[in-house]
Amino acid sequence: MVDDEKEAQAGAQDPDPRAVLLDTISTALNSAGYWLPIDGKRAVVEAVLTTDGKEAELLRRAADPDDLRMVDEMLDELRKFRAAQDVIGSVRDLHRNDGGLCTECSTEHRGALWPCNTIGTLDATA
Repeated sequence: MVDDEKEAQAGAQDPDPRAVLLDTISTALNSAGYWLPIDGKRAVVEAVLTTDGKEAELLRRAADPDDLRMVDEMLDELRKFRAAQDVIGSVRDLHRNDGGLCTECSTEHRGALWPCNTIGTLDATA
């Protein structure tokens, strides 16, 4: 194990949110089979901790092992977000531009101009 990885694993014993997040990121990347130099992992930690607003507060609280409920809530929200992204992706796959017409909204007798109302709505709310 290299010294940089030892530093990351030290996060499990250090209550500093940076150390805890560094350890969490290192563990997640390693278990997923990815490699990122320690400087890259530190950059991710700093980006997470400097996020403005509610996200930063949630992540800081998630680094506290006594607040596992917050972690569960964050994971639930992430699951909902990913599910919504999947649905939106499926809708976008149906509505494609084919020579200036929408493949889903156009019928044999009536062509629907691209972007159709569905894609227009998705783009307006993105």
